[in-house]
Amino acid sequence: MNAVKMSDTEYHLFIRPDTNTEGHTQWFYFKVANMIKGTKYTFKIVNFNKKHSAFRKGMKPTVFSSKRYTATKEGWDSTEVREVDYFLSPFNKTMNSVTTNKYKEFYGSDEGAESKPEIGDGNLNVKAKKLYCLAFTYE
Repeated sequence: MNAVKMSDTEYHLFIRPDTNTEGHTQWFYFKVANMIKGTKYTFKIVNFNKKHSAFRKGMKPTVFSSKRYTATKEGWDSTEVREVDYFLSPFNKTMNSVTTNKYKEFYGSDEGAESKPEIGDGNLNVKAKKLYCLAFTYE
């Protein structure tokens, strides 16, 4: 997984295809450190390729908190995950200049930053008719 920092509190994440699949992207895991208490962070996984997802039916990502685990021995939880949405990815459309500039900054060029790019560094290649985005906030 690679991440593009869009702002101090928003990140676009690109997941690698699942092992032993033909490019499917369903499973993901990432680590966040140095979060500021009381600050809402937005994470957008922007390269899913399945039109239908359980996230559209109320499923939430589950997060593990080391601090919570140390204090309570309960680490995995989804109660602090909010504003879950699953929709067409912005990479299917012409992106705004901020996103295009961040794409260029991350990938070294803006080639492919317009509609339907092949996103990746050689390991993150995504060639799909349409990409979907999972967005959620965590506080």
